[in-house]
Amino acid sequence: LSVSVPGRGALLHAHSGAVRAGRLLGVFGPSGSGKSTLLNALAGMTPPRGILGGSVWAVEGRCAEEGSTGVALEDLGVRRRTAALLEQEDAFFSELTVRETLVFAAAFAGRPSSAALRDADRLLAQVGLAGVAHRRVGEHRSGGSSWNGNLSITSGERRRLAVACAMVGEGDADNEENKYSSSPRVLLADEPTTGLDAFQAARVVGLLQQLSAQRNCATVL
Repeated sequence: LSVSVPGRGALLHAHSGAVRAGRLLGVFGPSGSGKSTLLNALAGMTPPRGILGGSVWAVEGRCAEEGSTGVALEDLGVRRRTAALLEQEDAFFSELTVRETLVFAAAFAGRPSSAALRDADRLLAQVGLAGVAHRRVGEHRSGGSSWNGNLSITSGERRRLAVACAMVGEGDADNEENKYSSSPRVLLADEPTTGLDAFQAARVVGLLQQLSAQRNCATVL
């Protein structure tokens, strides 16, 4: 997988690798080393005029290396809804409540109204936000703050909400056979703990690990 821009050369030199379903893979490197470029490339996204080389596949069986028995299922990408991207910056409507934000995200993902409500309530419980479901999201601050007289959510809660929004729009929660049939095969989290204290950071990483195992999807962060 590589990314280049005409006139600027390579932003990401050719790399290859694999991550197993249900597991977390951490990408480490100094600032400006291309971590975000890699995650965006895995999601099928490039900067303006960017050229993406290579491909990303979900496989069944062994890893899709030369001579393997793995069977390619589909190519991955956010636009194909086979990959979910959790970006560094949270883009929320401050006037919406936590539950309204999730319902909106589910509806935007194409879920019918009744399914969007079920998705929102299920994910609120899974990410530990059921207790603040009716709080306004508010502006991004380091702690809870007042929004028109109402207490908004904390930075840690915002990141957990962002995780839920990235995973929303899955299969029917009432049907065990296809409960996670349309869930992303990979979750890409770009510096998900930025701006959080040690406790909240550990909680977000633990949540990503839990969701990865529950949905049998690979997570790269």
